[in-house]
Amino acid sequence: MGMLRESSLEEDEADNSEDEYESGTGEDGNSGDDVSDEEEEDVDDGASGDEFYEEDGSSDEEQDDNDIIPSSADIADKVTVPVGVEKCSFDLRNLVAINSHQMNVGALYQPASSTHEKFASEEFLLQKASEGCQQLISAIWNLPTGPSDNAGPLAILPLSTEIVHLPRAKPPPPPKVETKWEKFAKLRGIQPKAKRERKVLDEATGEWKYRHGYEKANAKEWPIMEVKRGDDPFADPWEKIRDAKHARTEKNLESRMLNQERAGMLPRGVTKKTLQSRTLARQKGKEGGGSTSAVPKGIPVDLTTGKGTGVIKNTMKRGKELTHAALAATQRSTASLGKFDKVLEGEPERKAPVRKRKFDAVI
Repeated sequence: MGMLRESSLEEDEADNSEDEYESGTGEDGNSGDDVSDEEEEDVDDGASGDEFYEEDGSSDEEQDDNDIIPSSADIADKVTVPVGVEKCSFDLRNLVAINSHQMNVGALYQPASSTHEKFASEEFLLQKASEGCQQLISAIWNLPTGPSDNAGPLAILPLSTEIVHLPRAKPPPPPKVETKWEKFAKLRGIQPKAKRERKVLDEATGEWKYRHGYEKANAKEWPIMEVKRGDDPFADPWEKIRDAKHARTEKNLESRMLNQERAGMLPRGVTKKTLQSRTLARQKGKEGGGSTSAVPKGIPVDLTTGKGTGVIKNTMKRGKELTHAALAATQRSTASLGKFDKVLEGEPERKAPVRKRKFDAVI
């Protein structure tokens, strides 16, 4: 731009000088000296334009130098691998090769011959490491080089601003499966309720406590409970509250397990079997051992004959034989097996515990 402007000014100056020689003044009546001063100012402006053009050219060159430096992804496209070899991606600034292909678990873990344990194959790992190392060296040789003072040509690494995506250590979690209620709410356009806070204010103490769990807020204790009209006066009201809480817990468990069955996380029928076993175990716990026990409730277990028949010998009285057996067991119930215990009046002689004979090992 500056050069073109100077040539045009020179042509105008020549034309103006010819007119001045003819008329002695310019078109506006100005002298030739005034015109020359204006021309000098215009020429100076052209020189400043040349300087501005040179500055713009230098900034573009610096930007072009940054664009010339290739990224790790561009270098990876230039690397060629043989057929059957997994291609790696690179982080050349940190000299890292990344193999993001799925691992062949069958080739990696091989069962041992003598045991059923599995160990990682060293040959397989060495093969994969060699392939990655060869590709990394090939990528380094494809980097652009630049001169240096003493070390010769040096490879130009990618910029530190590039983003390299590393593979996950574990597979991504599966998408969350909607529950039955979530599907219904989405179909009807029902908005989910706001999540309640974990802590609430305890009105009795004025402190913030957890809504549920140990020492929860606003915990109600009923030392005395009113028997309402129509209720059984001999029933346990506290047990009724516990049963209602247990029923709510079981209902939540059933809903959660059924949702897992619909999502395929649990096999079909597991929920029903689990709840039946829990109900049966709770009933047996209330009965104190279960109704199927051979010994009725409240009767000592040592009333059986002890001969493996399971037949109860005397359900009303303990009997002489079983009383002596219970006494012998009591005499040997201390840490010293009754050796240092005081002998009571009328107590029969204490029999020494039977000790098994020990034989030396035959070498």
